[in-house]
Order: sequence, then structure tokens, then C-alpha cells
Amino acid sequence: FEHRNYMPMIGPLFAVMYYLVYFANMVHRPAAKRAVLSLPVIVILFSGLLTHQSAIIWSDPGALFRVWALEHPDSLRAQRIYGQYLGINQQPELAIQTLDATFHKFSHDISLPLEIINISCRYDLQAPYSIQDIENMILNARYSDGILTMTKTLIDSIVNKKCNHYEIPEAIALVSAISKIPNLQKLLGQLSPAIELLDTVYKYQPLPTAPIRQARLLASAGLYPEALKYIEKAKTAAQTKKLFVPSELPKIIEFEAQIKKMVKIDNNSARHGV
Repeated sequence: FEHRNYMPMIGPLFAVMYYLVYFANMVHRPAAKRAVLSLPVIVILFSGLLTHQSAIIWSDPGALFRVWALEHPDSLRAQRIYGQYLGINQQPELAIQTLDATFHKFSHDISLPLEIINISCRYDLQAPYSIQDIENMILNARYSDGILTMTKTLIDSIVNKKCNHYEIPEAIALVSAISKIPNLQKLLGQLSPAIELLDTVYKYQPLPTAPIRQARLLASAGLYPEALKYIEKAKTAAQTKKLFVPSELPKIIEFEAQIKKMVKIDNNSARHGV
């Protein structure tokens, strides 16, 4: 049984039965006994009826998400999940409408227009937003757990020719723009999504910029061995850059020396039990 549905009625039900038994005792004792015996049956039937009604509603994800969205119009999560459900279940126009209305309320979450573009790509529809629009929104963006997922989905769709409205350079420019946000780790919520996003940038733009950023993020978290691995990747990328382009190798080597110095300090501290 889903106790939350019927527990509020248990108290009033017992109160009614108490007074019923009390008055029954005053009139006819066998009737009082029958009333007492009927109490558990009434409670079970009442609970079962409410649970059955709830099961009919909540067993259908569409009904569940729709009711959740209607009851919580100011919940970003409720609106997003309802929009995602509509998109998965062949209702792209309603999904886009729901997510677009949600984005007007939560304009800091750029994962919403990214998801709208992904749904538009899936059903070959024209999205109300362009990739350039999202690039312009990036400076006002705040934390969202959907940015990394939606961005990777969009890139995969474009690269694999599943989206006819955008070109690969547009997708790469978007990821590159997101990766340049100063507080990238805060935007994505954790360090690992930030590293993963920069891996995606490097995959399509094998320049030293992304691994240098990764090394800085890891070093700031005290993960010096991991940071040095990305320093090596940055050095490789810097050595393979085109001619007549200023090399970033001296800066990378200087940063590598700083990290190795911090590793040495950590090792000395550990050795002396500090």
C-alpha cells in the first residue's frame, strides 16, 4: 500500500468507529462486536481502493510526469523531465513548447535550448534557437547538470550526419565557447565533467589550449600526477602546430615546472608527516 495516500484518513476513521461502537454498546452489544470486527475490513478496503486509484495514475509515466509538471510549474526538474518524456514519445512539438516555456522561466540554464535543438534534430524540425544563439547565452549561464550531456549529444548528431540543420564547425565552435567559460567547473558542477568536456574540445580541435586548461583544473584540485599527463598532451599538441604560429611550448614547460615543484613539496610534507 502507498501509506501516504490513506494515512491522513486513519484517525478520522477510527474516531467514527469509536463513537459507532460506543453508541452500539448502549443499544445492542452483538451489533457493537460486529462493528469492531468490520473496522479492519473497512480500513483494508479503503486503503486498497486509494492504492488502486494511485497505481492507475502513477504506473503510466506520461500521466506521472504530466501531473508532476502541472502541480509544480516552477520546478525546473519537473518541466525538463516532462519535456524529455514528450520528446522520446513522438511528441516533438509539445516537447519543444514545454522546454521553451521552461527556458523563459530559467533562462540561465543553457541545457534547455540545447535539448530543444537535439529534439529538433531527431525529428528534422526547425529549432527556435540556433547554435549561435546559445553561444551568446553562455556568459549568463549558471550550473546545470544537463550541459555536458546535451552538448555531447548534439555534437554526435552533427558529426554522424543525423542533424541536417547544422555543420560540424558550428558544433565545435559551441563546445569551444563553453570550454572557455572562466568558472567551467562551477558551471558543470564537478571537476570530471569539465575535464570530459575539454576532452571533447581536444578531439575536434587538437590544440594545446584544452589540455593546458585541464592541467590547470587538475592542479588546482591537487591532482598533480593527472595534471602532468595533460601537460604531456599539451606539449605534443604544441609541437605539431603549424608553422608561423607562436609556440606555447615555453609557457607549457614553465607550468610543468611549477606542478613538479608542488609535487616535490607534497612528497616532502608526506615524508615528514605534515
